[in-house]
Amino acid sequence: TGVVIVVAILIGVGAAVARWWVIEQAKTPYETSGELTSEVAASERIFWMERLRQMEPRRAYDDFLQRYGSVDYSIQHPLAHILGEAVYEVMKLDGVDVCDWIVSTGCMHGLYSMAIFDYGAEIVGKLDDFCLNTTDFKYLTCQHGIGHGLLYNEGYELGNLLDALT
Repeated sequence: TGVVIVVAILIGVGAAVARWWVIEQAKTPYETSGELTSEVAASERIFWMERLRQMEPRRAYDDFLQRYGSVDYSIQHPLAHILGEAVYEVMKLDGVDVCDWIVSTGCMHGLYSMAIFDYGAEIVGKLDDFCLNTTDFKYLTCQHGIGHGLLYNEGYELGNLLDALT
């Protein structure tokens, strides 16, 4: 009976270690480090691109909200930008249906930034049409995301932005 008890304990410990390992592997780079450095942001982007490819994109977005719903806004919103960049990388403009107004439209800000980076200011009309036709966004909040994209594309230089728009 002593051997049976030892085997049962080892099985229990093994199961606990396996569960811990699975949980650790599922953590995002930010959850692991607790810091949002440029290296962590790059890793976070790769993490979410993989998640978007592994599961239905809206489920990946819901996973993001579950993970970061209670994180301080100063971290949550930039992480949502990173998620939006990942959505764009995986889905291009089809990703507009994944992002919504939650997290102050950070996901959409990231997606629009990447779209404008790829296409330049010429895409603004198409993005604005999406803003006009969507029922998920308030129009000005959606346009705010376009502004993020334009500034990102011009290196956050207002003079460059004004030149691009004229």
